[in-house]
Amino acid sequence: MKWEITDTALESEFITEVERLSGQEVSSCYQCGRCSAGCPICYDMDYTPNQIMRLVQLGLREEVLSSNSIWMCASCQTCTTRCPLEIDLARVMDSLRIISHREDDKTVFSPQAFIKDLASRSYDSLLRTLQMDVTSNLKVFSKVFLRSIREYGRLSEMNLIMNYNINSGFLFSNLLNAPVFFLKRKIAMTRGEERRVAKVEKIFKKAEEIEKRNAEADSKNASLDYSLHSE
Repeated sequence: MKWEITDTALESEFITEVERLSGQEVSSCYQCGRCSAGCPICYDMDYTPNQIMRLVQLGLREEVLSSNSIWMCASCQTCTTRCPLEIDLARVMDSLRIISHREDDKTVFSPQAFIKDLASRSYDSLLRTLQMDVTSNLKVFSKVFLRSIREYGRLSEMNLIMNYNINSGFLFSNLLNAPVFFLKRKIAMTRGEERRVAKVEKIFKKAEEIEKRNAEADSKNASLDYSLHSE
């Protein structure tokens, strides 16, 4: 595995951004590897937890935010418990997901790029379905999962499947598994009963308010750091 390390990456503010958001000293990690050794889903990650920490230290922002590792993380806290420096790695992973979502909010929508990407994903999805090898887009899954909870107050399997396939571009995902799910009554055709929607909506609103305050605080701190370095 080779990473291209440039002066621009090493001098970037990526590690500062992650440390400020997570409240953890990522720079202190000395790569003992205990987090990766204890991670129950490390085998499915493209980068192990300790590699993610090293990538952040090196300022390789694109490699970190494009990896599936930050979305595979189940926040089980095993890595956090095993860390000899008591770095809350699960919280670091959560912060990386937040940064990734913020990057999406800054992206300008392009119809041409969307159609091209959708066609490419649909073709790839069909090939993988025929090969019984379905690739998941965990970032999209995370979004549509939370959207389903917010809309219905509970998880709606049909809503989740339809929204995931459409938003991920993998239109044929789980196509061959669908008959089995229906026959075994794992999935209902109806969306199910809505439960405690108002209470769940309050939770999401509160989380959005906290995220907005944190984003404003991060912006102010970043501006202050820039001013201090400029003087």
